[in-house]
Parts: sequence; structure tokens; C-alpha cells
Amino acid sequence: MKLPFPTPLAKWIGLPLFILALTVGTYAVVSDPAGLPRRYWGRYIAFLGRQLRRMFIFSPPETIAYAQLAGVFLCLALGMLADLPVWWLFACAVLVGPAFWIERMRLKRVEAIEDQIDGFILALANALKST
Repeated sequence: MKLPFPTPLAKWIGLPLFILALTVGTYAVVSDPAGLPRRYWGRYIAFLGRQLRRMFIFSPPETIAYAQLAGVFLCLALGMLADLPVWWLFACAVLVGPAFWIERMRLKRVEAIEDQIDGFILALANALKST
């Protein structure tokens, strides 16, 4: 079957329509406050908030989550438009990277505290002996 207009023109007309349909569909799914995506989003924000509070970082966790969301969409767009062969690896790194980074910071902090604890206990013991 022959199209009445050239195929490249159909591609450039279809791409914005597809993006518009995807945007409207995503908005319809995400706008429901009791829906599954909104509940998981709340749980993830709470998880990031707990991790950040454990490190005494009081920045809002929503900024990290929105940056992750933008990074995943960027990886998806690059995978589709630029034919990036392993875009899904980059998307996975964007998704799990901040949580691992914050946990790594916490472990470094615990290790630094444990390195200082021997000297503190010795100083405390000497202070108790002297009084």
C-alpha cells in the first residue's frame, strides 16, 4: 500500500504525535493520587529522605528523584534517537547510583568514626584515671 505522502514526512509527523500521546498517557496514569506510580514515588522519596537524614544532609530528596527521572528519560531518548546500544545500562546507573553513593558516604563516615574511637576511649580512660 502506497502512502499519499512521503515516508520521511510521515516519520516527522508521527514522532511528535507519539510523544504527545505518551505524555498524555503518562500524565493520566501519574495524576491519580491513589495510583500505583504515585504510591511508589512516595515510598522512594521517603527512602531517599531517610538515607539523607542519616547522613545529616537536609536537602529535599525530591530534587534527587526528579534529576534521576530526567536522567532516565534522557537515556531513553538517546537510546531511541541516537541509537545508543547500551542505553539501558546508563538508565540503570542513573536509577541506582544516588542510593549507592549515599550509602557509600555513610560507610566512609562510619569508618572514619571507628578510626577515631580508639584514641577517644584512651583519652577518656586517662581522664578518668587522673581524677
